[in-house]
Amino acid sequence: MGGMLNLWYDFHNDSKWIPYVGAGIGFIEVDFGDVKYDDNALAQHVANSLVAIQTGGAHTMAPPLPPGYVPKISRTDTVLAYQAAAGVSYKYSDNIQFRLGYRYQTSDDLEFDGKGDFGTVDTKTEFDVQFLEIGMRYHF
Repeated sequence: MGGMLNLWYDFHNDSKWIPYVGAGIGFIEVDFGDVKYDDNALAQHVANSLVAIQTGGAHTMAPPLPPGYVPKISRTDTVLAYQAAAGVSYKYSDNIQFRLGYRYQTSDDLEFDGKGDFGTVDTKTEFDVQFLEIGMRYHF
């Protein structure tokens, strides 16, 4: 979910084809709460892999991690976002234009963190989205 303040510019000419560009700035909230995985199982797998590396590949397992060893991380973050767009509109009539465009959206790094009985977790990731837009614009 998000909101953007945009500025669009149409390059009007004597043709029915009207190129445009635009840019915007705003905020987005990214929620990955529906991503399901067992935090402890993932940490146990990493611990087992590290033990295998240390023992030269022997089938030695790390001791079991206690329940809740990995803190639950936050599932949402709200950050500053930016976008740029370009495309072309076709003037079908005085009131109707058909559009074809491209939009690139990015943001500041998303950060998700958490605290638990055994420590803290801080994660950071990038966010980039590319859109191909097809639409219609109606002028009142």
